[in-house]
Parts: sequence; C-alpha cells; structure tokens
Amino acid sequence: MNNSVISKFSGVFVSLFIIWLINELTVVDYCLEQGGKFEYRTGTCLLENGVVYSSANEVPLIILYVFIGFFVTFFVSKLLNKLVKLDN
Repeated sequence: MNNSVISKFSGVFVSLFIIWLINELTVVDYCLEQGGKFEYRTGTCLLENGVVYSSANEVPLIILYVFIGFFVTFFVSKLLNKLVKLDN
C-alpha cells in the first residue's frame, strides 16, 4: 500500500472522530439539557412527553460536517506527509 494512502486514511479517521465529537457536543448534549433522551439508533431526541424534538440546526450542521471532513482530512494528510517525509 502506498504511504500517502495511509496518511489520507488517517486524515479521514481523524475527521470522522472530530465530527462525532461535534455531534455529541451539539445535538446529544442539547437534547439531554432539554430533558429528553437521545435515541442513537434513530438519531432523534425524544422528550419526556413523547414528542420528538427537532432543532433548526440540522442543515447547518451537515454543511459544517462536510467542510470539516474535507479540511481536516486534507490538513492531517499533509501534516503526516511532512512529519514522516512521505512527499514525493
């Protein structure tokens, strides 16, 4: 396997981890603060009275996740290439 492929896969894993952290901090914690229970299987917030809570932040968060995915993958890949001197 090419060494630059390893750095790109590492970048993808780091970006997925960062996206997961942002999701936990924004969506899940906010649901719990509202007194609800977050259903990980369906990705929904169920409030105590049985109503499914939906914030208006879904579309901006998806756009943010896409940008984070691209930029973090790119920068981590470049950084690993520089650190290990894999650039051709």
